[in-house]
Amino acid sequence: MIAGSGYAISFAFVSLASAFVIGCASFEKGILLAPSLLGRLLGYLGSRSYGIYLIHEHFLRVLAAPTPIPKSWFGPFVSEALARDLVALLLSLGTAELCYRFLETKLIAYGRRITSSATPAADRFAVHVPKR
Repeated sequence: MIAGSGYAISFAFVSLASAFVIGCASFEKGILLAPSLLGRLLGYLGSRSYGIYLIHEHFLRVLAAPTPIPKSWFGPFVSEALARDLVALLLSLGTAELCYRFLETKLIAYGRRITSSATPAADRFAVHVPKR
């Protein structure tokens, strides 16, 4: 744990993040993970990444305040900071999934309907000369 930081980062979290980066780097060769499995995972995270980006900071700030997280949730070997980070991650992923399903998909479909029914800009501003 890094002392004095606003968000405590444990070495276990950093090592897991490093392992994920190595897995992404070896994606094309299929060394660590099957490309289809990693592709689906990265596609899932990519489609929800904007929601995760918007939401995660709020959960980290709320959980940074003194909130009691029972030790029995994660076992005796997990630090309190890592437990809070895991709870924030789970809450962020769950909330981002709900936002994606009930907001983003509906708004994307609505935007596609609007843009498909609109006339192109070139047609709106073209000068129409009547035929003789």
